[in-house]
Amino acid sequence: MQQEQTAINMVRAGLCHQIDLLLRATGQLQPAHLFNEIEEIRVISARYGLEPLRRLARGLEKQLAEGHQKHVFEPWLHMMREAASCHRIDEQAAETFIAATALRLNS
Repeated sequence: MQQEQTAINMVRAGLCHQIDLLLRATGQLQPAHLFNEIEEIRVISARYGLEPLRRLARGLEKQLAEGHQKHVFEPWLHMMREAASCHRIDEQAAETFIAATALRLNS
């Protein structure tokens, strides 16, 4: 059990780092590159059962696929960063993160 928790904490730390790098480079990234990075985060989060992060990554992928402007990506990335460091991984937490993202986008 301790090894599993250590492993998931390492995965979370790696995902947080990857998202931090994306946040720093948001204005310079091409949408196709950002899509690939987000897809990788989604796959990893699905593999480790990080449902809130997986759902947010999927939402951002949809935004990218629909051709939305770059300024909408940042709120998604900030919420993904929060979800990656959150220890709640249930469906209710995922719904809360999605709702919070929608509020940020609409304010």
